[in-house]
Amino acid sequence: MNRRTYLASVSVGTASLLAGCSSSGDSNETTTSLTTTEQTTTTQTTTTAPAEHEYAPDPWKNLEADRGETSTTITGQATLGAGQYAIRQAQFNQPLNVEVSVTVQDGSAIDIFGMSPDEFDRFRDRESPVYYDGFYETEVSDTTITGSMPAGDHRLVFDNSPVFGSEPSGEVTFDFETVISA
Repeated sequence: MNRRTYLASVSVGTASLLAGCSSSGDSNETTTSLTTTEQTTTTQTTTTAPAEHEYAPDPWKNLEADRGETSTTITGQATLGAGQYAIRQAQFNQPLNVEVSVTVQDGSAIDIFGMSPDEFDRFRDRESPVYYDGFYETEVSDTTITGSMPAGDHRLVFDNSPVFGSEPSGEVTFDFETVISA
């Protein structure tokens, strides 16, 4: 065999051998990479946790106010996701009587709390707040609560989170009516 023919055939064989290894290695790496990516994507989509105690900035719909000579009535509807709460704020120049009626239209029971701004800060931070007398009901779907509120700033909380009472099973929609009178 001619020396040049031998070197050429050895070089081609070596190149083919390396190309085969390289091709086989690339194929396995690609398959492994795809499998890992698919598993990571599946894991990411199944580990998303729902909110547990989150403020709903504007769940209110169909708000209407009827101001009479001796009272004001506010009506509307709200929708809260599981783990959400919403507030209505009020400021009174004198002590007033407040009546709040809530009827859940769709979903599980909610909690209703009346409190001062300082106590609302505690509520928001998941610390046990002090509620106004008569303004504390948990796991309600149809109720009316009444009481007197002093002059000052107030928070009325509608809560669909598990932190202070109810056990939400999902989104809840409720109608409410608040009557404020002297």
